[in-house]
Amino acid sequence: MVHAFIFINTEPGSENEVLHQMWQKPEVREAYKVQGIYDLIAKVEAESTTQLRETAEKIRGFDHVRSILVLMTIYSEPAQTMEIRQERRTEQPSTRVV
Repeated sequence: MVHAFIFINTEPGSENEVLHQMWQKPEVREAYKVQGIYDLIAKVEAESTTQLRETAEKIRGFDHVRSILVLMTIYSEPAQTMEIRQERRTEQPSTRVV
């Protein structure tokens, strides 16, 4: 299996339409609208680098897609869950004498 993240730049206002086109591809496992330089990010899973390249080219050919950036993963570990807690401070208000 080959995995990649594809960053997609779309024409303004067409993000939902391109996102809908993305979900039509079985290789697309996850897809998100984001803010920043790119408008969409998709996680893609393919059987081979050839299939990944073909999928990327199909996405590049979607209506309203300006450009894409493909980042193929080279190593992955099983996902781990990390809990982050913010400690509450129970400080007493300071009394300041001037």
